[in-house]
Amino acid sequence: MRSFGIFLLGCLCILSVQGAEYPAIGEDIYDAQADGQVQIDDAVRGAAMEHKFVVVIFGANYCKGCRALESLLQTDPELSTLARNRFVVVHIDANKFKNRNAEVKERYYPGFPGVPSAIVLDSAGVKLAEKSGREWTTTDKKAFDPEKIRTSFQEWASLLP
Repeated sequence: MRSFGIFLLGCLCILSVQGAEYPAIGEDIYDAQADGQVQIDDAVRGAAMEHKFVVVIFGANYCKGCRALESLLQTDPELSTLARNRFVVVHIDANKFKNRNAEVKERYYPGFPGVPSAIVLDSAGVKLAEKSGREWTTTDKKAFDPEKIRTSFQEWASLLP
């Protein structure tokens, strides 16, 4: 019985330590196992209850730009407050090398420009806006311009009733 308990504990430890998809880059932002449509449906339900819109950020765990965008969403005081107070933000894994959530990208963003990209849905799941991450970069295209991202979120928030 004791050896079965040790075996079971070992199995649980292995299951709980899945690790990052790309460990050299850092912790995962996007759930590689999640069904993007289910994530969006859950976010839309939550947005309806909270009287918010949904921002769907398509990205991939290998993408440095996706990580930079997420960092801004977490650390920029104005942007993080706006995102938290006015939106339900959902991260959809759009890893093109593993063909993840291809049908979701096609449904919500035909002609998908690559990661990171974002769409805005109202609380009924109707798409109101889309934005390629490329549109948020600095003039030299080497980084994101926080002011451009803030402006997008402000414009989207102004659509709320």
